[in-house]
Amino acid sequence: ENASGLYLIQVMSMKHLSIFMFVLIILTGCWDSQELDDVVLVQGVGLSLGGEKKDKINLIVEIIKPVSQSRQNASSSEGQGNGQQIDLEHEADTTLEAARQLIAFAKRRLSFEHARIFIIHRDLAEREHFARILDTVRRDKMLRTNSYLFVTNQDPMDILSTPTLYESLTSNELVSALDQTKFIAEFAPLMIRDFFKNIEGPLPNSYIPMIRTQKNGNQVITYLEGSAIIHEGKMVGTLNERETYGLNFLLDQVNGGTVSIRENDQERVALEINRSKTKIIPKLQGKKLTVEVHTMVEGILADNYTMEEELDQSFFSKLEEKIE
Repeated sequence: ENASGLYLIQVMSMKHLSIFMFVLIILTGCWDSQELDDVVLVQGVGLSLGGEKKDKINLIVEIIKPVSQSRQNASSSEGQGNGQQIDLEHEADTTLEAARQLIAFAKRRLSFEHARIFIIHRDLAEREHFARILDTVRRDKMLRTNSYLFVTNQDPMDILSTPTLYESLTSNELVSALDQTKFIAEFAPLMIRDFFKNIEGPLPNSYIPMIRTQKNGNQVITYLEGSAIIHEGKMVGTLNERETYGLNFLLDQVNGGTVSIRENDQERVALEINRSKTKIIPKLQGKKLTVEVHTMVEGILADNYTMEEELDQSFFSKLEEKIE
């Protein structure tokens, strides 16, 4: 009886010891943590060709300038923005090497966990298999695949250093703008993860929205315009805004926007799109392939500059036919 009692005590002790060890394991600190005072947060990334022979990679970064709490409170009381940006660039043989060497200029280690946009210069996008440069993004633990991609004809530095309208950082403002593209069907935003999903699918094709700067009023702002077409890892052409509009319908990703009908200089009608659904039906007859595209659009008559006095069923039937 005493022996069995001792056995029960030992079993219970081992059980409690196991629980204690498990708790110690799950409550251990982060072994790879880093202090914020030792790093700078990269919000935007630009990539272009560098070197005299265009055989290097030029890495441009937009980073958040750290602001002390006292200066932040002072700025807030004065009604000014709390954040400032720093734009740096460096050439190297690889993106990783450029990022490491930028530490000498930034005086701190660069942290890419919060990078929100990647801007690729057209010359680099048109190189064979330029997508391999982006391969580091999905393999490095520091980078995120839900960042947005852009292609530009300009120096990416020009885009990242453009004065903002609302946000403190250009990268944040561009991401905020993409959230509003659901109201404009002419733009097709794309994340890095979706880009790789496209080019590694059955058809190695994708698109990337294009961006540039444009003067509006007395200031220069960023502007989304058309799309770059990617085939087998390189840029092979572009789509203008109207063609990108059609691309969005084919990809079944139109959730807003307008359709305008012009009769003449005096009579115009605009439909505000509420929802859209596209169905693609391929048909193979022998060796001949045909594809039917069925698109259903539902919307509201937003603008009506016509001479019609009555908006009866006859008027709407004619309008639907013209919109089709």
